Amino acid sequence: MERLKHSGRTDNGVLSVLLVESFFRPRNEQLLEMLAWPVVWLMNPARAGTLSLGPGQIQLRHWREAESWASLMPSVAKIRKLLSWEATFDVAERLLAGTSTTQQRAAVYRGEARSYHVSCLRYVESWLRTLEL
Repeated sequence: MERLKHSGRTDNGVLSVLLVESFFRPRNEQLLEMLAWPVVWLMNPARAGTLSLGPGQIQLRHWREAESWASLMPSVAKIRKLLSWEATFDVAERLLAGTSTTQQRAAVYRGEARSYHVSCLRYVESWLRTLEL
């Protein structure tokens, strides 16, 4: 998180979403999902776009749009990008553009604003405000 802040990625709304998402999807599960991506892509390329991958659990269709990928065919370069907190922040920030409340961010990011998710985001946003990074 310090690295993100020092690179100018300081939006606490975006940071809170990424921290909550990464908490609920530990790194070992994220890596297993990365391994599943090629299998899903081979069996049903259209379905691959709905896979949520990386620390921010962002759907591949959003990565494709943000990074101008020609296809969702897995590659080492794409996996590196998906695992990058900086790239993840940038794509999440783009997705959350125009949101100003926790409720809006939850609705845009998760598809709906469930009360538990909103309360987690509010807690992390509050915690981030107390840090001096």
